[in-house]
Amino acid sequence: SLKHQVLLTSYQHDAVDNVVARSGVFGLPAIKVGGKKDEANQQQLNSIDTWTNKVVNDLKLSVENEIQSSDEFKLVDAISSLVFQIKNSNSAQFNYQNLIELQLKLKKLATEYGIKVSAKIEKNVDQLIEQFSLSSSYALTNIQKQELTIATRALRTDSISYDDDGSLRLTRLIQLLKDLKNNDYDLEKLKATIENGVDIDFDFLKNIKNQLLDTLQEKFVLPHQRWLKSGQSKNLSELILELEASLVSTPRLGQLYYRKKYLDSLMFEKKQVQESLKEYSAVLGATCQQAAGEAMTGIKSVEHSKNINFDSVIVDEAARANPLDLMIPMSMARRRVVLVGDHRQLPHMLEPRVEKELQDKNELEIIDHELLQQSLFERLYHSLSKYEKEGSTEHQRVVMLDTQFRMHPELGSFVSEEFYERFGLPPVKAGFDESYFPLDVPGYEGKLAAWINVEPSKGKMSSKNGSKYRDCEAEVIADEAYKIITARPDLSVGIITFYAAQRDHIIEKMVSRKVMEYSSTGSNVLSEFRMTKPISGGKPEERFRVGSVDAFQGKEFDVVLLSTVRSWNEADEITQETVNDQLGFLRIPNRINVAMSRQKRLLIVVGDKSLASLSLNELMPESIRTSENEKLLVGFPKFFNELCQKEKGIVL
Repeated sequence: SLKHQVLLTSYQHDAVDNVVARSGVFGLPAIKVGGKKDEANQQQLNSIDTWTNKVVNDLKLSVENEIQSSDEFKLVDAISSLVFQIKNSNSAQFNYQNLIELQLKLKKLATEYGIKVSAKIEKNVDQLIEQFSLSSSYALTNIQKQELTIATRALRTDSISYDDDGSLRLTRLIQLLKDLKNNDYDLEKLKATIENGVDIDFDFLKNIKNQLLDTLQEKFVLPHQRWLKSGQSKNLSELILELEASLVSTPRLGQLYYRKKYLDSLMFEKKQVQESLKEYSAVLGATCQQAAGEAMTGIKSVEHSKNINFDSVIVDEAARANPLDLMIPMSMARRRVVLVGDHRQLPHMLEPRVEKELQDKNELEIIDHELLQQSLFERLYHSLSKYEKEGSTEHQRVVMLDTQFRMHPELGSFVSEEFYERFGLPPVKAGFDESYFPLDVPGYEGKLAAWINVEPSKGKMSSKNGSKYRDCEAEVIADEAYKIITARPDLSVGIITFYAAQRDHIIEKMVSRKVMEYSSTGSNVLSEFRMTKPISGGKPEERFRVGSVDAFQGKEFDVVLLSTVRSWNEADEITQETVNDQLGFLRIPNRINVAMSRQKRLLIVVGDKSLASLSLNELMPESIRTSENEKLLVGFPKFFNELCQKEKGIVL
């Protein structure tokens, strides 16, 4: 059995959510197990709902089009809808009208398409019609009833009023009475009254008027007579089963019927769908630590976490997991372990003690000693590559992906040269040509790179709870993002920053623009801006996100706005302390790599353009250099000078 035999895991919930959303086997989605505190169940439901919505979007239009082109299927669908309404109504009049319509549609289905129900079912429908036909008034629509009531009340029944407009009023009443089925009114005598014009029998007219008004009065129906009994409801269900059996017996209508049934189940039976997917899915997702948690032991039906195992364990963003965390899922694999990652992107996560120290003034001193140490993934990469070169292993253990399909070729070349080739790695080629990435973002037509200069005079960097923020930058970014997402609902937009405080400021401004909202679990994107609205039949994707670099690894957006927060003041002497104090997290190439490689079409850097100074593109002084080709600052100077100031770039 393939049930629950593949584990997808990563170091953080965001990374797991990302890979789970894109994975599946045999058309079934991966199921998220566990989650953030107080959000585990909701996160599992989100992964299932994402898959369900995608399948519904893919299937709904084609099914609806096929139904519209099949008259007999539309009839059966309409009959099913009528039966549902009848079974759930407590109005005798409503049921009577629907039963009459049901009878007509059944006759049409039989005479025009040869799809019949049994004589027993027909008899049951006739009996129901008789039961709910309490008076002729129930055979009228509300509009007919209203018109007939007005005409009856207007009937003249004495000589004085009749001489005024009695003939006209009586003619109108006769016309309406003709529409009544099985009425027992003497229409011929009424017509004769008009034709004679003299010796009018006003007593006859009074009787007609009173009878009609009595008939048109709402009748009180006992509560137990207003809806179907259980046996009657069962009979109507059998009617639907007979019709469905007739549809299934024909190949064309049968496949359409099952696709419609499948679509209805996905849309209206969410709980059953969730339980079925959890039962049959081959792929489970969890963070490295929660792979051995209580939720996983429950879904794997084992007594202890030591009994949890999988045929295959796939670790995404493996370069980010520290060795102890990484060993948890790796030890669960029976046949294979696949580590997927990029040691040139975000390094492995630190212990909480170290993360707290990073918030202090000397953040980069801690980084140099602990954060930039090799991860287990990187050590395995280098050692296995060495074994392959030496011929020490018969099997290929390392696969280097050398083609990117995410972004415009010129943006891809920038990332390849700045973050890979200069560190001795092979070039990353473009998988798609530039025609695949139209440069049509409103306000940035023809551009793939932009720098919005926010000078120091507009506002300085501040600190909050040990994190950095710059309010003027947050305001500019919020304005630009709002313009783009409201002008182009088909484009996805991501806002990245290096600091939690700046992220929170940007979120606050997007809340004020009614793009996001605060909730008991933090902040959320409003439903209107949650998914893209493709113009030409594409698949909806995440439309908007604000977050730190950590939350964006593995993500991609059409447009990315990057908030720098920091500035650079030229120093008389370049020292490790000077550079670290001014640039902070911007000194880490891995973080810059992730931040500047999430875009598909357009990257907009928002911040002080002093960070683009050519002096920052120089190598660190040899005496304090930690590696042979260490620059003062990677990414920003090259991006500004070689992309923003060229034909497809712009500086604002």
